[in-house]
Amino acid sequence: MSDASNNHLGSEIKYEARLPITWKQAPETLTDHMLAQYNEQNEKYLRIISILNEYPVDTHDDHASVDFKLSIMLDLLGELLATHLMVPAKSDVRIGAMGMEWLSTGTRVPTKGSRILIDLYMHHQYPRPVIIPAEVKAVVSNDDGYRCVVKYIGFSTSVCELFEKVIFTHHRRAIAQARQT
Repeated sequence: MSDASNNHLGSEIKYEARLPITWKQAPETLTDHMLAQYNEQNEKYLRIISILNEYPVDTHDDHASVDFKLSIMLDLLGELLATHLMVPAKSDVRIGAMGMEWLSTGTRVPTKGSRILIDLYMHHQYPRPVIIPAEVKAVVSNDDGYRCVVKYIGFSTSVCELFEKVIFTHHRRAIAQARQT
C-alpha cells in the first residue's frame, strides 16, 4: 500500500490485512437518517467484533476454558456461514481512523470524488459487513490493479471510537507477533 494515503487514513496506527470487501455507489443523497442507521448497525457489529478479538488469557480457568470452546464453535459457525453467504473476495486493505485504502484487482473501480458504501467484513467468525459511507479521494493504477483511497463520512463518535479500538487491537497484535519472530 502507499504512504501517499496517510493524510486520508488518519492517525499513524493502521490495520493492514486481507479482508473481504466490496463497494457500491451510494445514493445521490446520504440523509442524516441513513447515516444514523449505518451508525447504529456499525456500532452493534463493531462491539461484537471487539469481543471476538479478545483472547482468553488462561485456559486453566473454568471461564476461560468455556470462552475458548465457545470461540472454537463460533469459528466453525463463521466458516460454515461464509460458505453459504455471498461473502466477497479478500483484498489487501489498510484501515485508519479516518479512512482506508484497498487494492482492487478487478476492472470495476470507483471514480475519484464519488460517494460509495463499502461492505467490509472485519472478522471471519462474524461474516456480516460493517457498512462504511465514504468519499473516494484517489484511485491509482499500479501493476497489481487499482489502489482505492477513501475518507469516511458520517461516522458517529461511538462508531469512531469502536473503529479505533478494533484498529488498535490489530495493530498491537501485529507488533506482538513481529516481536516473537
